[in-house]
Amino acid sequence: MTFRYGFFAALLGMLLCTGLPRSGPVQAAEPSDWGAFEDDAQLQAEIRHWIETLGHDSYAQRVRAKSELQRMGLLAFDLLYEASTHPDNEVAIAARHLLSRLQISWTHPDDPPQVQEVFEGYGDSPNEAERRTHIQRLAELPDRIGLRGLCRVVRFESSLRLSRDAALLIMRQPLLSERAQQQRSADTINGLMGANRRPAARWLRVYADDLRRGVYDADRWRELIARERSQAEGRRSLQADPDAVLELVRVCAVRAKQADNHDEALRLGLETLEMIPPGRKELIEAATWALDHQLYSVVIQMQQRQPIPFRKDPMLLYAVAEAYQAQGEPARAERLATTALAIDPLPDPSSEAAEAMSRDALENLALRHREIGVQLQNRGQFQWAIGEYQHIVEHLEVDMVVAAITRWQLARLHGGLLQHEEVLQTLQPLSDRMERDKDYRRRLQNTLINPDSIEVRMLRHRGLLAAERGNYVEAYDCLTAARARSPEDADILIALYRLPKDTRQEDRVQDWINKLESRFAQHVQQTQRAYRQRNSSHYRLALAEALNQHAWLVSNTFGDYEQALRNSLRSLELQPDDPMLLDTCARCFFAVEDYDRAVAYQQRAVRLGGADPAVHRQLAEFLAARAAAKAEAS
Repeated sequence: MTFRYGFFAALLGMLLCTGLPRSGPVQAAEPSDWGAFEDDAQLQAEIRHWIETLGHDSYAQRVRAKSELQRMGLLAFDLLYEASTHPDNEVAIAARHLLSRLQISWTHPDDPPQVQEVFEGYGDSPNEAERRTHIQRLAELPDRIGLRGLCRVVRFESSLRLSRDAALLIMRQPLLSERAQQQRSADTINGLMGANRRPAARWLRVYADDLRRGVYDADRWRELIARERSQAEGRRSLQADPDAVLELVRVCAVRAKQADNHDEALRLGLETLEMIPPGRKELIEAATWALDHQLYSVVIQMQQRQPIPFRKDPMLLYAVAEAYQAQGEPARAERLATTALAIDPLPDPSSEAAEAMSRDALENLALRHREIGVQLQNRGQFQWAIGEYQHIVEHLEVDMVVAAITRWQLARLHGGLLQHEEVLQTLQPLSDRMERDKDYRRRLQNTLINPDSIEVRMLRHRGLLAAERGNYVEAYDCLTAARARSPEDADILIALYRLPKDTRQEDRVQDWINKLESRFAQHVQQTQRAYRQRNSSHYRLALAEALNQHAWLVSNTFGDYEQALRNSLRSLELQPDDPMLLDTCARCFFAVEDYDRAVAYQQRAVRLGGADPAVHRQLAEFLAARAAAKAEAS
């Protein structure tokens, strides 16, 4: 046999500017196209020969095989990985040893700075959870600039679970708008995957074909999923993972739905029901996934297939209620929500059952209802969340800490829904108790509740309620009193600014806004200097908050809207996808009358932070403004 891998190793070295030493770890990086190496049958045969020689009876032959494979570096990676499960145990051990000495260069000189930053420390981390965080950050980078890096993970990550995670993240990314961009993504994937035989690489090659053709090839995915399920369920391959196959089916269901193939999306969604592991957590996760992707029939089918766990678990019942609500059956949804609320209720305060329960037992039961309320609020089911919070408020004395915290949460939710009178009714018992019981006030200071902020919030909502009723003088007085107690609360000044001009001291309000804007701008400059000097995560967050604070005040009142927008966009560079920052940025685009981007940013804020009703209300405002502007233009 004539061995000629040296030419390819030399070519790889020239492409990568990387050496291939005879011993020690091999530093390997990324060629532009693996096909040139993988398509060479003679080279592949040579690599297989040396791998088989790892189990040779002759010690000298085994040493030479290791040396030759080490020199080949990444050219031998795929076949070495296959050999790591070789039936000859000596070959398998040697292959794994050689792989462990092969150090992948996760970054490439052509990578954008953001990609290089994300990969920093990746190869040195032995912790799979930490590496998964790096991979997720790569997928979140804009305009798919992390694609090449994710492909490297798919191909070379030693953990098959992380390899599959990276592939699924690629497949979950939003499609780029232009076909040419999709085709470039397909070329990148195919070039970097080559003929790699890992499951995740097979998935990506089918996905790349979809991108190139601009379709979702349901038949081909059906065939691939069937093969993966067969291997996973039969445990016929160490590379098969039932959890990864379940995620693959879910990704395909979403992609089929995006391609307007609703029948296939529903079929795949129902197929996942056969794959969900038993357990409450898994059922809730599956129901949440189906709701998030508007596969409501899947949730209803889940209940019909497994009625007992749904009958016992409030969150599962609420999920079915949400599905019926979305399908236009509100009466049925409300009946289910009422049934969910009645599961494990708190006893009436004066009942024998209440007297028989210890304080700890009451608090634990209340905490379960509060957690359900939080989850419902996060899903935008505000009235059902109010029901859970109200259940606690009505059944526990205000002196119990869980009752006080729940009142505070309930008041904030009412406030977001502009239910000002309900805010006052909810907070008044807290205020009265703090007024007459200083020890109670001190206890609340050890919770998330700031006792001083209760009075400020009540003054603000008294003012907003008075304005709603047309009592503008009272509104001005209440909001002015609130501002005196909390002079840097931008929302109070915004509320004052929005009162009719003839009912407020306009010059005085404008002066307050100018002074606060100046303080916020100064704070931005100071925090920027601190961030430049220290460049820590703490100061990055502080700067993002300072920029956001300034942008929110200006965009809701008056001033340099363009500067507010620049500040807001900069805050999102520092803290991408923060719902609060997205909400502010949308308001800034609205202030400069860019309604399309205002709507786009606000929709993302709703998706990522839908627990605040104000976020939903602002989206409705922007949609109405955009529609009006388009109607006027036509």
